[in-house]
Amino acid sequence: MKCPQCQFENRDGANFCLECGKKLELQCPKCGKVVPTKAKFCDECGHNLTIPPETSAKDPSFDEKLDKIQHYLPKGLTEKILSQRDKIEGERKRVTVMFCDMEGFTPLVEGLGPEEAYSIMDQVYEILIHKVHDYEGTVNEMTGDGIMALFGAPIALEDAPQRAIRSAYAIHREMARFSDKLRQEREDITPLKMRVGIHTGPVVVGTLGNDLRVEFKAVGDTVNLASRVEGLAKSGTTYVTGETFKLTEGLFRFEALGEQKIKGKEVPINVYRVIAPSTRRTRFDVSAERGLTPFVGRDRELELLLDGFERVKEGRGQAFSIMAEAGIGKSRLLYEFRKAVANEDVTFLEGKCLSYSKSVAYHPVIDVLKSNFDVREEDNDSEIREKVQRGLKILGADEASKLPYLLELFSVKDSGMDKIPMSPEEKKARITEAVKGITVGGSEIRPLIMAIEDLHWVDKSSEEYLKSLLDGISGARIFLIFTYRPEFVHTWGGRSFHSQLTLNRLSNRESLTMMANLLDTEDINRDLETLILEKTEGIPFFIEEFVKSLKDLQVIEKKGNTCGIAKDIDAVIIPSTIQDVIMARVDILPEETKGVLQAGSVVGREFSHESIQIITGLQEQELLTHLSVLKDSELVYERGIYPQSTYIFKHAFTQAVAYETLLLKRRKVLHGLVGKAIEELYQERIEEYVDLLYHHFYLAENWPKAVDYGRQAANRAYRLSQFHEAITLLEQAQTCLLRLPEDRPRQETLIALRLEMNWSLQTLGALDRALQNCQEAESIARGLGSPVPLGKVFHQYGMTHFFMNQYQQSEMYYLQALEQFEGRGEDALTLMVKFPLAVTYLSLAQWKKAAALYSESISTQEADNSQAEYWGNRYLPYTHSCTHLGYIRALQGRIEEAKELVLKGNVLALEQVANLQSRLWCALWHSTFSALVGEDFGALARAEGVLKTLDKTPSPILSFLGFAAKGNALMAAEQFEAARVVYGKALQAIEGTTHRRFLETVYYNLVQVALALGDWAAAERYYQAGLPLAQLNPEKDSPRFDFLKGRLLASSSPPSFGKAQVYFEQSIKADETSGAVVPAAQTHFYLAQMLAQKKKTDQSRSLLNELQSQFQNWRIPFWQQKCEQALGALDSLK
Repeated sequence: MKCPQCQFENRDGANFCLECGKKLELQCPKCGKVVPTKAKFCDECGHNLTIPPETSAKDPSFDEKLDKIQHYLPKGLTEKILSQRDKIEGERKRVTVMFCDMEGFTPLVEGLGPEEAYSIMDQVYEILIHKVHDYEGTVNEMTGDGIMALFGAPIALEDAPQRAIRSAYAIHREMARFSDKLRQEREDITPLKMRVGIHTGPVVVGTLGNDLRVEFKAVGDTVNLASRVEGLAKSGTTYVTGETFKLTEGLFRFEALGEQKIKGKEVPINVYRVIAPSTRRTRFDVSAERGLTPFVGRDRELELLLDGFERVKEGRGQAFSIMAEAGIGKSRLLYEFRKAVANEDVTFLEGKCLSYSKSVAYHPVIDVLKSNFDVREEDNDSEIREKVQRGLKILGADEASKLPYLLELFSVKDSGMDKIPMSPEEKKARITEAVKGITVGGSEIRPLIMAIEDLHWVDKSSEEYLKSLLDGISGARIFLIFTYRPEFVHTWGGRSFHSQLTLNRLSNRESLTMMANLLDTEDINRDLETLILEKTEGIPFFIEEFVKSLKDLQVIEKKGNTCGIAKDIDAVIIPSTIQDVIMARVDILPEETKGVLQAGSVVGREFSHESIQIITGLQEQELLTHLSVLKDSELVYERGIYPQSTYIFKHAFTQAVAYETLLLKRRKVLHGLVGKAIEELYQERIEEYVDLLYHHFYLAENWPKAVDYGRQAANRAYRLSQFHEAITLLEQAQTCLLRLPEDRPRQETLIALRLEMNWSLQTLGALDRALQNCQEAESIARGLGSPVPLGKVFHQYGMTHFFMNQYQQSEMYYLQALEQFEGRGEDALTLMVKFPLAVTYLSLAQWKKAAALYSESISTQEADNSQAEYWGNRYLPYTHSCTHLGYIRALQGRIEEAKELVLKGNVLALEQVANLQSRLWCALWHSTFSALVGEDFGALARAEGVLKTLDKTPSPILSFLGFAAKGNALMAAEQFEAARVVYGKALQAIEGTTHRRFLETVYYNLVQVALALGDWAAAERYYQAGLPLAQLNPEKDSPRFDFLKGRLLASSSPPSFGKAQVYFEQSIKADETSGAVVPAAQTHFYLAQMLAQKKKTDQSRSLLNELQSQFQNWRIPFWQQKCEQALGALDSLK
């Protein structure tokens, strides 16, 4: 009697189980009532209890499924998979998922009965599991009538999508044979056919247990999509998604089924049916058929191969090994060599080791034999036998000693091998001799070239054969060419007839040639060039795949004949073909070593020995061991001398792939450790690393530190004139800040972030947004009820209105700011406001108020030696104060004092990149002073010097200031045509912005330039353009534009002297009232000129004599000379 709990078989009549002690009871299978153990009928329903129950058709248990998987799995592969157990937990991987089930399983059970049906399924499982593992896939789950398999996890694989399709193809073929065999035994069985669905995508891998089962959750719906596609497949077919199709196109023949609606997916997906493998078996075969890029950078290596071939023709056998990392161009060099010898009388045989053929004995040798005897995939056994026999006859070879061994290699039934008694060792030796004899015999007819590609995937039997063949070619016309990656170490030692070629990466010039061909243009935008060169680093395969990926994602845009980047790239785009190559190398690393690589990938493209030790927490010797493995694997290389070493990822893509394998949770931890390591290692130079620290703490989600370093990084970006970057950093810092609990410190910091952003917005001319920031900050500040934050907001209101030429509003807000700081011991904040208030008074022509505040600022900073300090502003108050006060003194006729102030303001700190804005503004005011007095005084050189720095800034405002400064200096030098051109550039720079500051002055000067050039119409246009701006600030600009109007009227045709005189006198009165005596005197000069035009020479002479004396007293020689020339002209009229 079987125990219902533990299934132990007890003796009949037992009351309790001998194994688990459970009370044994008999239950009626029909109604469920418990009856005595010896009962023959149920006393509830009358059911006959002596009839044995029919075995229920149920799925095998989970343990039974696992037993089947392990039973059919080769021991070596079991160990290989289990060795990955600890490596893959909690990693992101890109895998190919295959679902496979048998159609008609339920009718099969009903027709044959459960026992026989499950016996058949047991054999089906054996086929499925073997065919999956033949291609190094892993059966992850067994369903009632099929399997779910993974390719690429737990073992990372190259060509995972291709392996999955080949596995599916092998399953269909084997199932067809199995079905035929069954139907020969039982005609009532319907044909057994499988349906297969395949999809490639990302998954997050979980735990791999002792049972080989991988637990994982899909990123997106990778697994679900593969299952849905399998549900669409018809009996005996394989359907794949568009993702898998793109990765295997050309390697198989497909039928496009169009867009298919998938349950759970809003958008239909493209589905393809696999028809059969194509004759092309490698990516290079597919590329060659589509067309290759120009052959570059390998001319020397090709010449060496051709020289070797010349020696072969003379009977001196040669062997060449071509070694290079993946994607460098081994296959391409071999292809070009074959083209070069195409017209020679030569036999060229090729064999390929494939990523999934390492377990297939003699795979590349069989390839060579197929090529030699022209054996094709579709040939049956008799056709193969006939072709081999015909080939042996041509060679004059002994059929008896060769044919059985060759047929055995071709898996021909009745090869005759079973009739030859021999040990396995002897069998291997005879196969080697048979193939070797054919090879040497063929070379006696004509020179023979045998190329074996990708020996890093060679099986052991083939490697032993090749070593044996090498021993016999020195006197034969045989040319052996091998290609392999650096990880393959050959065993044939140094031979005089063996040469090794190592292919290096392409140079930038050679890479650009490839790029131009792929993009079909030589006109490639510099940004696109740089992106491709930096990411692909001279590896041809990477260049092709990366460019193709960028084109597919529409990142590359072609306008006319120029290719450029169409949109921002948020992250490095790694084509899956490149990922597979790199991931296969990374996954073979020991777990701890892989952890070091992943930690390094979080640091960046390179990482120091000190930093990786802090991050990993490993002991010195242990860390050195892991780093040594990484160097030997050529994943990183070392620069510098230990312990000051730096380790650099050999490829940018290697770093990106290693990083992508990390789950977000682990990434956050590592980013936090990297940030702490930087803080620890670079305490004294922390300012240099604020960008990195912000980056790492942001990704670590350490919000307080992210906010702190984000602000510092934004400040640094601003000082480097990277204004857009500064705004972005402050926006991101604000996002981080809002993740923190709302309290007073958070709100105060939020105000600071909004106001700090305004400096960049003002410089870029985005004044509306700056005003909006002020309004939002004011709302927060009023909520806090504290005067100091509100005062800071008023300060920024003042700055923003100042740049909008709204000086009265600016003055109002500055005065309000001072009220908030008054009596609170905020001296630094008071000085912060007084400086821009002085600039506002300067702009309002309130010279005395401005001069008083500038003088206070200068004396305060000189007293505490803070001339290079910012005092809460982003400009240098000291240098601005000196330059501005110098200009005021010039207006007042105190020229020598003005010159001294301008010179004093030109401090060394202005040369720093961080002070570019101050340098520009001071150059502008220097040139304005120069234009006022008509003396260069170093203004032109200073303006040109500062203009050279403008390629470092994206700010239209700064460009405007630079060109305006140069225009002023050129006008002072009376280079009027050049000045007009430069002023035009200034106007062009601020098109589309709301910037108005100093714009009216540019138009003012352009009117004078046009009049000097005799272009009265242009002068009038400039006047009309500048007048509305002048009317916004009548206190300062009305006198200037009244002066211009007088000049225009006096020089019009016909002149309007009466009206001109009115405007001249208005200008003079306003200037003299404000104390601007020099501009008033200059207006008097043009009034004197007009009087001369009106023939009032005496009045004109009297005025000019007076002006000459004034300009001489003020030491303004330029205007003194103009008066003397005008007087001379009057004298000539006598």
